Amino acid sequence: MTKPNNNNKSEKKNKKIKIDKKNKKVKKEKKKRIEIDDINDKKFKKKYGFTKIVVLQLWSDLEHYNNSITEQDVLWTLDYLRYYSGFDDRASKYDISDRTLMTHVWKVIDTASKLQSLSQLVDRHKQPVKDLSISGGQLFENPHLTLAVDTSFFPIKTKDDSFFNPKYSGKGLKYEFGCSLYDGEILWVNGPFKAPAADITIFRESLGKVLMEPGERFIGDKGYRGEEQKILTPHVEPTNRDMSPIEKLENAFVKRKRIIIENVFSVIKRFNCFKHKWNSSFLRHSNALTLIVHSYNLSIILERQRKKSVKRGTNKSEIPNDYEDEYDFIDKDLDEKETDINLHIIPNLKIKINKNIDGADQYDTGNSDDSDTDNSDNQSVESDD
Repeated sequence: MTKPNNNNKSEKKNKKIKIDKKNKKVKKEKKKRIEIDDINDKKFKKKYGFTKIVVLQLWSDLEHYNNSITEQDVLWTLDYLRYYSGFDDRASKYDISDRTLMTHVWKVIDTASKLQSLSQLVDRHKQPVKDLSISGGQLFENPHLTLAVDTSFFPIKTKDDSFFNPKYSGKGLKYEFGCSLYDGEILWVNGPFKAPAADITIFRESLGKVLMEPGERFIGDKGYRGEEQKILTPHVEPTNRDMSPIEKLENAFVKRKRIIIENVFSVIKRFNCFKHKWNSSFLRHSNALTLIVHSYNLSIILERQRKKSVKRGTNKSEIPNDYEDEYDFIDKDLDEKETDINLHIIPNLKIKINKNIDGADQYDTGNSDDSDTDNSDNQSVESDD
């Protein structure tokens, strides 16, 4: 944690005062507690990343596991993760000490590890998409796509070179995501892994072991080439000829269906804690990601319910546009080499939305999902800021 300026620190400790002229007394002015209704809906979503109704439900879900968590705690935590400019900077916005803010934020983030998943991988069968590719028709009688799959890179602050991936020119963690092709609901999260782990390696040792229905495939980018029976990927530009019109059409189809998972990443990366180098333990990184994924899925589920009510005529408010792809990470066009997955596993640390279903947990890393202590292997830096 950056050492705060002594002058700024002393200023924070000094309570604001005002003079009651009538009684000639000096009174201490207390900072007003922040509440969800303090600002309008549009400003609220811009500041905290989600709508008021989503944050209220998130607070309720967290309070179920820790009844000491307040409305203010949740708002402070979302604000900290959203801007990620240091505890001292964010604390100054609320006229509290950085230590106080840190205590409340970590309380919420640590509790997030207990949140129960709102979504299951089996939900992917509810809204399948017809597989229009030639390979799909050749391989299956009823070809269909159920899940968009990709990994996302999260930069971290660490001196360990085993986390370095030249594709992103930095050190970081990788998580594997799977989302609904219908509305982007996150149905699968697996990780973290060290960043050099190839997408196809992670897939083969986890999601690739899921029991699939006849004709079912997932959809992914070129990093998933080599598993044609399980995942549809775009064609690679041939070196000795031009790409055929059919290949171009199929690539456009894959791109159009895959954009939904890129939009999911754009929402997650609106939180600067995932866009810039994480400066605390890997365990808390996973917990913070769990918190944001839970909030995102809440927003999808609540919006789905609202659209149903609109259809029934009980709510005529305007349906907002879908999220736009706001985030573009620096991704060099490099192929990641396949290596032994065990080289990229972080001991005693693994999160996954789904447990013991569809054969996905045949992949046993020896990691514990219930670890609630920060081991030295999981700590990126000594500071909690």
